[in-house]
Amino acid sequence: MKLHWPSPLLLKRAGLPAAVGGCLLLLAPLSTCSPKVPLLQRVETLGVLRVATFNSPTTYYVGPTGPVGFEHDLTRELAESLGLKLEILIAEDESEVLDLVLTGRAHLGAGLSMTPTTEAAASFTPPLRSTALQLVYRCSWCTAPAGPGPGACTSSTRCR
Repeated sequence: MKLHWPSPLLLKRAGLPAAVGGCLLLLAPLSTCSPKVPLLQRVETLGVLRVATFNSPTTYYVGPTGPVGFEHDLTRELAESLGLKLEILIAEDESEVLDLVLTGRAHLGAGLSMTPTTEAAASFTPPLRSTALQLVYRCSWCTAPAGPGPGACTSSTRCR
């Protein structure tokens, strides 16, 4: 797991402003004998908002100018508005994001799909955006000759 700072993601049910890309996963309450301290208070005491996510063009990635992505930008602004540092924990996949939140190593998770399994394990904010699964492929069986010219295989030529 790589660690990048600063970085972002948001809280709603814990009393923080609700501005998150996709769905945010909130830390499930832990049972102890001591009084329950609200998540926002724990984050403010720590001075750092820890957000788990994974490398994805719709969530978080490192571009030529540094970390970018919808959830990154939202959580960075949330952390700044609360006067907190942002710490992004990069997971290998969605299941690791969920694990980081459920074990308390991250305060929030970003970019998770809401499924019956994940919804049973943790609390989510309402989705702020949805994405559809797309399949992109190269048509390698086009019967027209490649390149420019009449009858050439182009983006408008149908595959056969």
